[in-house]
Amino acid sequence: MKVFDELTNQEISDLADDQIKHYCDLACAEFGAPLMPSRPVEPEKIEIEGELQLVEIGNWHFAPEDGGKVMAVLASTTIYKRENWDKPYYGKVLTSSDYNYPEMKPATMLTAEQHDRHREALVKYREDKKQHEEDKKAFDDAVKKRGEATNWIYEKLREARADISYRTARVGDFDEYFKLAGGVKETAMRFLLKAHPQLLEEQYGDLVQGLCPGYGTEIEHQTSTPEDNDR
Repeated sequence: MKVFDELTNQEISDLADDQIKHYCDLACAEFGAPLMPSRPVEPEKIEIEGELQLVEIGNWHFAPEDGGKVMAVLASTTIYKRENWDKPYYGKVLTSSDYNYPEMKPATMLTAEQHDRHREALVKYREDKKQHEEDKKAFDDAVKKRGEATNWIYEKLREARADISYRTARVGDFDEYFKLAGGVKETAMRFLLKAHPQLLEEQYGDLVQGLCPGYGTEIEHQTSTPEDNDR
């Protein structure tokens, strides 16, 4: 297999996914980046419906029969919230229209008996969750380092595909101009170059000559001076 830098744009554009991966792995090996690890699978969260019915008020939990009492007390008092938009801090009085005014809403929790029944599974989930976070960090670090090693490959891949797409479109244009020119390639090429003068750049010389062999040579001869012909 060729070295990536030796591939033509057409060869780069034609690379299959497994071939691109091969070149990326090779670049990573040269750069010192790890091979692509498997994406860590997040452990399935344990869903246990709590049997303890409560009400939640401002991150505090109470028995349902006490919720109304707590709200009544709050309504009869002045509640302050520390504002920190400006320093020094100041206390802002909350009203029931403020978004962060305490409200009562239903909530559930595990009972102590439920927690004891599921303790082993819950402990294992916490351990698996912690391990997943470590594995995810290692995975992200590997992806970042591989990106540093392979960005240039994907940039050349984008450039190659754009170049081939552009060339393919111009071949299609030439075919249409060829019909308009009554089958005269030189006229068709003249039309094409008027519409796309960038084709006169050296990098597209092979495309122009491939579509219309010898195009430009006759013009060069016609515009050359006697001194040029004597050389």
